[in-house]
Amino acid sequence: LTPAALAMTLLGTTTEQAFEQDYNPEIPFSSQRRYKTITLKNGLQVILVSDKRAALCQSALSVLAGGQFSENESVPGLAHLLEHMVLSSDSQSTFRRRRDFEEWLSDREGASNAFTANEKVCFHFAAPKQYFAEGLDRFASLFREIEVEAVCRDQEIMRREIRRVDLELDFDSVFSQEEYLTKAFVNLEHPYSRFAKGSLATLETIPKERGIDVGESLFD
Repeated sequence: LTPAALAMTLLGTTTEQAFEQDYNPEIPFSSQRRYKTITLKNGLQVILVSDKRAALCQSALSVLAGGQFSENESVPGLAHLLEHMVLSSDSQSTFRRRRDFEEWLSDREGASNAFTANEKVCFHFAAPKQYFAEGLDRFASLFREIEVEAVCRDQEIMRREIRRVDLELDFDSVFSQEEYLTKAFVNLEHPYSRFAKGSLATLETIPKERGIDVGESLFD
């Protein structure tokens, strides 16, 4: 498959449905890689990168306005939890039933991960060339609306992922201490001032006390 065909597989469309458009991402002037930009008819922007020196094929999907600043204020950490839910196993999708995506990747010397930033969330994976096409298909299946809705309404998965989010909290590191010290000086009306990592308290205990359906909030 060509890089364009692989991108179309990832984004659930065909080459004929895509068209090139002049949008210019910032590309380092010294880069030896080759770049091509495509905007699909559904508005998704794609950057194709060719790097002959790369050991693995890689793909990333960034969702703007899906970060911490956009989450429901009544459930701090909701965006971070959604990142975990999307990559979690045990949903009813075909690929999840066959094998967990990350387990499938690790068996083929690949890996996946994600991060939730202030204004976006980014999912990414890497795999050897011979497995990349199937990896893109599996990766793309994680983001179908029907699959996201199903996993958001799965209480067992949500309970497990909330605890994984809680385990990531580290108030002893210098980075965390600097972050929360900075938050203490920010205007309280600005979203950066909020606690956005999420914890067992903010994602489970307090919502239960207030009658908030976290699964519904996730999907919304």
